[in-house]
Amino acid sequence: MANLPDLISRARLETGDIERPFSGEYQGDGATTNILTDSRPLDDMTIVVKENDTLLLVNSDYTVDDENGVVLLTDPTPLNSVLTITGSAYRYFSDDDWGVFFTTALDQHLNNRADELGEPVGLATLPDVEDYAVVLLAIVQALYALVNDASFDVDISTPEGVQIPRGQRVDQLW
Repeated sequence: MANLPDLISRARLETGDIERPFSGEYQGDGATTNILTDSRPLDDMTIVVKENDTLLLVNSDYTVDDENGVVLLTDPTPLNSVLTITGSAYRYFSDDDWGVFFTTALDQHLNNRADELGEPVGLATLPDVEDYAVVLLAIVQALYALVNDASFDVDISTPEGVQIPRGQRVDQLW
């Protein structure tokens, strides 16, 4: 039977939205509590934060804004301390985003379907043969999100003659 993490892994594989490691060091200034990493969206289950080699505890010393790639510290790092943040990030979407895509895909695919006993069919009772169809529907949702984002890109033209056709991204996604 299907489970959401396996379906998300399949969709990530099909779209190239694979996990990639990142690591960064940040100098403490005695005031900053929001650390913007160079990666997003983050896999918040993989984030490790250390201050001068001392492990900080998630939900007591810091929280993670995975969508925006920000580590939110409870207290500012002391002046001249070194904060090290390591973990994994994805190319396009967080697990929460994929969850929304799969919820929509399942609603469309199942359309209030019931099994032979009249019980509603859900992810846990979805026949294995239908997993890939749901993955493809979720990928369609994800691609529409990327197309909508790309539709706001405008071509760049400078007086020096540099041309950056950012609008091509929409065409490539279509």
